Amino acid sequence: MSANSGAEPRKRTVAEIEADLEARRAELTRSVDSLVERVDPRVQAANFVEDVKRGETRAMLVIGGAAVLVVGVVGLVILRRSR
Repeated sequence: MSANSGAEPRKRTVAEIEADLEARRAELTRSVDSLVERVDPRVQAANFVEDVKRGETRAMLVIGGAAVLVVGVVGLVILRRSR
């Protein structure tokens, strides 16, 4: 139990409440801005390009997988047209 058990909580002033709300608004704004940046497709694409430039394994696997998919689809189209 706390030392204030049974005692009424201290009443906050309007200025304290407003300052608390403003601090929470600023924190929420930073959080939302961070989330927006994380999911922005342009940011994602730029990050992916940087990963490819650095030769990161995950990025190279995605590029390789996409190349295999394209070759497979082109092969199927050619195969179907030749029949």
